[in-house]
Order: sequence, then structure tokens, then C-alpha cells
Amino acid sequence: MSRIGLLCALAATTLAIAPPAGASEGCTPPAATLDYTVLWGGSPIGYQRIAFEGDGEHLMVRTEAEISASFLFVPLIDLTHQSEEIWIDGRLRGFNGRTVDNGRETLVSVSAVAGGLTAYRNGEATALPAIFLPGSLWCRASLDVQGSVLLLDMVKGRTGTVEVHEAGQDELVIRGARTQATRYELTGAFEREVWFDPDGIGLRARVPAKVGPWITLELDWPGKEANPVDRR
Repeated sequence: MSRIGLLCALAATTLAIAPPAGASEGCTPPAATLDYTVLWGGSPIGYQRIAFEGDGEHLMVRTEAEISASFLFVPLIDLTHQSEEIWIDGRLRGFNGRTVDNGRETLVSVSAVAGGLTAYRNGEATALPAIFLPGSLWCRASLDVQGSVLLLDMVKGRTGTVEVHEAGQDELVIRGARTQATRYELTGAFEREVWFDPDGIGLRARVPAKVGPWITLELDWPGKEANPVDRR
């Protein structure tokens, strides 16, 4: 959660961090679709939507994102992303994703091979350890890890070692409503901050951009059908 982060080409991570691949409990999918507005310098530049089908025994998580930004009429970001995650008994068992970043396509997949999981980035294989963080944010329990852990960027298929730190409680105003949130910081190969409410829903995420201010992803009203961003 690779620099435009979570969903952007300039930070190539995802808005969400899913549970470690070895975890089997603690992550229950929310009842509603999660819609996020992507902000850059306080201005909306896109959206991310995470939808859930099934339950903890057999869960499909679908993510889509569109981001576009320019400066002085010069396009800086033009990114789309679609992916599907397959979870069985709380474990990530499969993934397929496609990202088009300023015209360049990246295909990422994860599949079971010889009892373990292997990630593929445009056909190039990387074996994954038993415990890793799939970059896909919808569950606070995902961050219950000790020491260094490998993070897989599911937008661009890159990997790097990070450490997770609980950084305290903050009061956030999300679409006009005040709520207490726990903030976590990821440091190392990928940098980001993420906030979760008491129910474990991801409210906000921040990642550094290659240029300009950090990118922020902020939760819209649950189940909201449209974001305040023109998706045409």
C-alpha cells in the first residue's frame, strides 16, 4: 500500500491490506461495498471500489479503480485497475489483476504451486513465503504481524519488506461524521499510513507520491452508488 500508492501508478500499491496469507480468522467481510475517493492535494482525482461476494469460507473480493490527474494541462496520472481475489477459509488462494498505467499494461496473478503460493508479474514468477501481506485494505486484523514481513503490491506485482507499527488513536471526520480510528504506519520498502474504525473498516490511507503531496484515499458513505468524481 511503487510510489503513487494503493491505486496510482506513481505509488503502485493498493488501498487495502488483506490478512496475512497464513491467517485463518479475524477478517470478516463488511456487509456493504466500500467506496473510496482518491485525493491529491485535497482535490478528488479518482475512486476505488471494493465489493464482496460470499463469506469467510469462500470469499470473492473485486476491486476496481480509476485515477486521472494533470498539472498545467500535462497528464501526470492515467491509471485503471481491475482485480479479483479468492479467499478460502480466511486464506488468499488466488488473484488476477490488470492495471493500465499511462498506457502500460501490468498483469498480476497469484496461484497455488507445489503447496505454496507464487506471484506472477507479466509472466515473471516470484515464490511467496508462508506469511506475507497481500496489498488489498479491508481488514484491520491484517496488520497483526510481528517484525518484518513481505508485502505484495497487487497493482504492480512488486514485493518488498515492511514493518507495521500501531501509531495511536485519531479522531477523523469522514464525510461529515466524527469517528475514532486507529492509525497504523508501514515503513520499509513501501511507506503508508492507514486508519481503521472500531469495527475494523478501513477509513483512510495515505501514501507518498512521486511528485507533489501525498495521495489520500478516503471512505465514502457505505454502499454509496456514486463518488463525487466524474467517472466518465
